[in-house]
Amino acid sequence: MINIIRINETERGKKYQLRINKGDIEIMITWHAIDRSERWGLDMERVISALIYPEEVVIGHRGSAERYYKGGGMYADKIFA
Repeated sequence: MINIIRINETERGKKYQLRINKGDIEIMITWHAIDRSERWGLDMERVISALIYPEEVVIGHRGSAERYYKGGGMYADKIFA
């Protein structure tokens, strides 16, 4: 469960202070990302949820994408460490 505690505007975007389960984190969402989410009709809670709880993590670019293997027979399941 994600709760937005505070939102602060900065020069580069908005800084979100979040409470996830029992821990607090901060993430910066740039103005460019905010503009794109509005363009595609995505509310910020949905964008943040996708960042915190992705279905799959793929690393790579231009055809070189592969799921990130973290070892021990497991693949990564999150974007943030």
